[in-house]
Amino acid sequence: MKECPKEHCFAPEIPCNEGHLDTRDCPFYTKTPDEREPSNAAERTHSFPWNGSSFGLSDLHLITSHSKPLFIGLIGPFSSGKTTVLAITYLLLYNGHKLGSKGFAGSLTLTAWEQISSYLKFRGHQIPSFPPHTPIGQGRVPGLLHLLLRREDDDCENWVLTDPPGEWFEKWALNADDEGAKGARWIADNASHFAFFIDSALLAGEASPKAKLDVLALAERLASVAGSRPIAVVWSKSDVKIDPTLKGSVRNRIDELFSVKAHFDLSIMPNEDPIARCTALWTWLTDRSAWAAPDLYLEPVSEDFFLAYRGGNG
Repeated sequence: MKECPKEHCFAPEIPCNEGHLDTRDCPFYTKTPDEREPSNAAERTHSFPWNGSSFGLSDLHLITSHSKPLFIGLIGPFSSGKTTVLAITYLLLYNGHKLGSKGFAGSLTLTAWEQISSYLKFRGHQIPSFPPHTPIGQGRVPGLLHLLLRREDDDCENWVLTDPPGEWFEKWALNADDEGAKGARWIADNASHFAFFIDSALLAGEASPKAKLDVLALAERLASVAGSRPIAVVWSKSDVKIDPTLKGSVRNRIDELFSVKAHFDLSIMPNEDPIARCTALWTWLTDRSAWAAPDLYLEPVSEDFFLAYRGGNG
């Protein structure tokens, strides 16, 4: 299946920028032979600047034009739980919970949040499951998810969180200049806060010696660029018990590498209290002052923000 030829659109890997749930309905999408069939889609000359899908770089002006968001970079290898934690976070807000003193006030990427969280919901006869692996893309940044949270002082914070494929970080840990690690480098350069994920199940498995080396290699790479930016160390799947000596050695080395850090055990098991632990993670991380990351400003896709609606169903 080919990618969309339109600039800044990466369908079908992530949702269509024009808002089409079925990419075959989009007039810009280059269809494969078996997809070429009649469509009722009409080509539109104007588009809104949001459609609820995950952000790309060209969408960030919607936030950065009026405020500087907290940009939270999720760092971790394949299957370390990054997308699952994002889904849990959204479902907590969806069900009225607060992240510390901050409550949900809106989002420009609700469609994307619904897509990743839908796997943790009961859907007819389908029982909840983990979200699928985030696909790896070439030469682009990951899908960016937006949250607007209201503080106790009635002011609001914009958060931008990344949902990246773990393969980027595996390549980045081995070679900072690897062509396949562009996305990892972009996150490392621009994030104001980091959540560093460690897969407890991997450290507890038969390949634990290699897993330890991989964790520390990625930690050293992040430490080389993070400076004083806060880093929440997330021990995902914490219900899986790791040898105390092994965990202690990894933790001690990470404490040496990261200057502003805190550790969080996180699991979806009910006896592990995922609500309280997820809340504690984001509360600690976003309450920390951060090194000033570069301004994420890009030229707007239209000269008029109010008339440039990009939604395909609008």
